[in-house]
Amino acid sequence: MRRLGTPNLLAVLALAIACTPMYRRELSTPTVRSDGSIGPESRGIGKARRFAVAHFKCPGREIAIQQVSDEVFNANGCGRTATIICAKGVRGQCVAEDDAPVVVKPADGADAGGFDAEVARSSLKSVTYTDCGVGGRGRIQLTIEPSGKTSTVNVIEGTFDEATTKCLVERFGKVSVPPFKGGAHAVRWNFALPEE
Repeated sequence: MRRLGTPNLLAVLALAIACTPMYRRELSTPTVRSDGSIGPESRGIGKARRFAVAHFKCPGREIAIQQVSDEVFNANGCGRTATIICAKGVRGQCVAEDDAPVVVKPADGADAGGFDAEVARSSLKSVTYTDCGVGGRGRIQLTIEPSGKTSTVNVIEGTFDEATTKCLVERFGKVSVPPFKGGAHAVRWNFALPEE
């Protein structure tokens, strides 16, 4: 029986390391589960992490992933955050809804008058809409009255069927903020649905 010498053993080890797929190392990365416990990543979280690496252009070890539901994940890393929606299955695609700043403009050109954009952002982030349908990225515009209630919602970017648009308008129409002084405000928000 022939024994491997040190140079041959190093070559075999180098080849084994080079051939180990990246995802296997990522699957063993500890993560925070939806119940708050810490443990190995599920396949869904690994898929969301691989998408976040490409989307953020950031190393996987610097990205925290939290699973919100079967298909929805929150990603945070390298100074960026996003909600990632991954379709089920091996070939399921992922899309990202970036935590973009709320664009706020008084509808009548009046002063902002106490309108709190951070509260509006929080209210918009709490809207559950990923079950409305498919169609990818889009943008909505809401008009929020001084009472704090939303009076109009329009899908201003993206192509969605009638049922999906109706669902989005209904869900985002429930957004509210504390009452404020001045005129109504137009607020724009980016969102993402699964592609198919």
